[in-house]
Amino acid sequence: MEKEYEIDELDRQIIRILSNDSKTNYREISKTLGTSLGTVHNRINNLKENNIIKKFSVDVDTFKLGYKITAIILMQIEGKHIQQIEEKLSKEPNIYNIYDTTGEWDCIITVKFKKMEDLNEFLKKINKMDHIKRTITSICLNVIKENSFLPTK
Repeated sequence: MEKEYEIDELDRQIIRILSNDSKTNYREISKTLGTSLGTVHNRINNLKENNIIKKFSVDVDTFKLGYKITAIILMQIEGKHIQQIEEKLSKEPNIYNIYDTTGEWDCIITVKFKKMEDLNEFLKKINKMDHIKRTITSICLNVIKENSFLPTK
């Protein structure tokens, strides 16, 4: 199990700024937070070295790119094969998230597709996979909020 890492309020503020715009330069961050450029540089390097900041990325509007279908798929998987199936699923380009869960469902995935036919083909493919016992799919009518975030507490 990976060690939990503690961050302070300055780290949180830096992460919030970068979460809003990952292109924000260190000088802007230091000015906004009223701290030195060196402090911001050192804090960000430390956050990267400790894998708190895993990467800098862009927030793509997948809907504008034609991915108008978002679905949530609940999966029951034979117990000893859960990790194997999740690793296999992680290579699928249309899977947006994979969650290893407790309760009746072993795994929950979210997917995005341009066409219903593509979603249908994907569902048939995963339902043919060995060790998948059952799936239930819900299609999202509207995506209200979708992003990664830093909890405030």
